[in-house]
Amino acid sequence: MMTSDGLQAGAAGRAVPVAGPATRAAGGAVAPAAPLPRPLADLRGAVGFSIAGSSLGGLLLARHRQPLPLLKPLLQLRIGALAFQMALLSCFPSSSLGGLLKGAALVSLGPQHFLSGTVTTLTFALMMHCSQRAHSSIQSTHYSFLATLELLGKLLLTTGAGALADGLCFTLFLVLSLVALLYLDLAPSNLG
Repeated sequence: MMTSDGLQAGAAGRAVPVAGPATRAAGGAVAPAAPLPRPLADLRGAVGFSIAGSSLGGLLLARHRQPLPLLKPLLQLRIGALAFQMALLSCFPSSSLGGLLKGAALVSLGPQHFLSGTVTTLTFALMMHCSQRAHSSIQSTHYSFLATLELLGKLLLTTGAGALADGLCFTLFLVLSLVALLYLDLAPSNLG
């Protein structure tokens, strides 16, 4: 039984808080849940862009069936978007248009998340494709190993990325990211 202060009578007769999206206000009416805090509301948009990018990655795979040729141009776009963000962020402290440039830098995060979702879908599809070429007795182990390497690479590099970008300067960090992109040319053509 719900009380007027949002508590429910427990089994032993004690009042316990009720978890849920709505609470009962005085008089028995259901009050709507409180809106999400601003950072969580902003996060929903970023996740939405990422999911939309993953969906596009799936559509591209359905049409082209080869993830590797699709990855290189998308990674180049992503590096270009990072360079654009860097240019915006380096200009706005000294510019009279600081607020506008800062807003443009924030808006540019949407395409970054979109491209990230697309690249992630294509990367995991490429890992599945590689694992299918392994001997049937080790295919699942092969995929698990590749997925672990992918996640370790993300986690280890992201952990140090902030320190590298602050310590070395973001331009050098961007150049180092571009060097990694050049290794895609070394992938065997029959891989994807």
